[in-house]
Amino acid sequence: MDQEEEDATAALEEVSPQTRSSRKSYTVSFKLRVIRESKLTTIRSAARRFGVDRKQVRAWIATQDKLLACPRNRRRLDGAGGKPADEELEEELLQWLRQLRAARQRVTRKMLMNEAARLYRVYHDDRHFMASEGWLRRFMSRKQITLRRRTTVAQRLPSRRDGSYGRNRPLA
Repeated sequence: MDQEEEDATAALEEVSPQTRSSRKSYTVSFKLRVIRESKLTTIRSAARRFGVDRKQVRAWIATQDKLLACPRNRRRLDGAGGKPADEELEEELLQWLRQLRAARQRVTRKMLMNEAARLYRVYHDDRHFMASEGWLRRFMSRKQITLRRRTTVAQRLPSRRDGSYGRNRPLA
């Protein structure tokens, strides 16, 4: 069995008709294998063999140059995916958050949503923006923000003469 046959077999195992869901993302290496197969045979037979739609194979062929420039384990090209509605608003909100954190003030999800709504009214002068929980979750994901519960920092355990702390005894 040569390398191309092994690649095709591995790709078939990767996507079988029984386990395929309605929406699927594929790695760049899988897309390139499908393109290679479509050049050797036809788009239709490659699509059938790998369990994807013919239109999707044609789209991958159209973006082949970009796919070749990507790392093989990626699933989408640069610039793909949804864009934020207002990048300027998000940057100003992020700056506001950093200022509060630098001043060691508490920041809550509700505070972020209220500030986002206020900034939107300042920039757009209308009230059609809803700073929802979903919007906030996606904003925090885009900007790699996490909010954590406040904890005590550097609390010391009580010292004991025998070196034990509660039930835990030192191994001797």
